[in-house]
Amino acid sequence: GNEGVRCVAKYLTSSGHPMATELHISRNARLTGEGIKWLLGCLAMHPAYPIWSSETDRYVPLWIRAESQKLKGDAGYQALLSACTSVGCSVCLGESNGDIKCG
Repeated sequence: GNEGVRCVAKYLTSSGHPMATELHISRNARLTGEGIKWLLGCLAMHPAYPIWSSETDRYVPLWIRAESQKLKGDAGYQALLSACTSVGCSVCLGESNGDIKCG
């Protein structure tokens, strides 16, 4: 649940270097929008994220897969929107949006 995500966030921000490029926290029935908000807030304030790639001269996203019943559909979208508004981050939902595509 949310407490587990806090432990993951603590691990991801325990170094000055990015600890992961992908995070899969799906099938977590107790994970809520507040847990996602906590995770994104910790990452947004950490200097290692977003990850800079000197090979491509651009930022590389941290791919987070967070599927659960509480984060499905509009509820999940609203949780991400609220989190991003609060902490000043951007999120790609893995969908095409006109000419803009994730990744």
